[in-house]
Amino acid sequence: MKSILQYILIIAVVISMGSCSDYNKILKGSDYEKKYQAAVAYYEEGDYFKSSTLLEELLTVYKGTKRAEEIYYYYAFSQYGLLDFDFAAFHFRNYVKNFSKSERVEEVSYMIALCYFKLSAKPSLDQKNTMKALKEFQLFLDKYPNTERVADVNEKVDILRGKLETKSFNLAFLYYKTGYYKSAIIAFNNLLKDYPDIENSDEAHYYIVKSNYELAKLSVESKMKSRFEETVEAGRVFMRKYPTNKKYSKEVEQIIEDSKKEISKLNINNI
Repeated sequence: MKSILQYILIIAVVISMGSCSDYNKILKGSDYEKKYQAAVAYYEEGDYFKSSTLLEELLTVYKGTKRAEEIYYYYAFSQYGLLDFDFAAFHFRNYVKNFSKSERVEEVSYMIALCYFKLSAKPSLDQKNTMKALKEFQLFLDKYPNTERVADVNEKVDILRGKLETKSFNLAFLYYKTGYYKSAIIAFNNLLKDYPDIENSDEAHYYIVKSNYELAKLSVESKMKSRFEETVEAGRVFMRKYPTNKKYSKEVEQIIEDSKKEISKLNINNI
């Protein structure tokens, strides 16, 4: 068995060496038609490095000819295949600009957005590429409203928006956790304004109530009454929106009652 495996390995190495030798001959040669055919073959085999290397030379050779579009198409997709999404997006955009009448423009326009989708980071990191992807997908749908890719685009847009929602929620929660209650109130309200359909909106509203309550308790006496009143109002908003909520409603009801008691005490003290 061991000798068979060694034999297979030797054969694979020999084939690989022969392949590299053929590639080097094509690369160093001056037969551009052969280079083009080889570049396409390498691309279809998934060898994007060899394909892009050959195509890069051909871009200059065939500039201004009918074949230029075909070469640039494969070159841009080779960069995507190499996972260089920034570079690929740049070339996809150039393709759309330079070959705007091509039947491939819709596909390539989609690829611009897809590159930024691939570059989109997890919610804890910078979301600039998430924003770019959302913008490009929107531009794509505006230009091709009847595209067969509508469902795919909408699915990816939901994923991207989910990242932004998560990042916004985590930032607001961080304010709450670190005791910056005023900032937490603003951040959670902005979250609900920007993403009204967010899945955990009840949790966001709950932390608005909690943040108001904690802020009121820490306030100077002159601001306590108004802030406990704001807490009561925030609590009432929560109860109206989520009357059957089991997770937070009991605590919110208690906060409302406690805030009312504090308001009554303050009224008596100010008589």
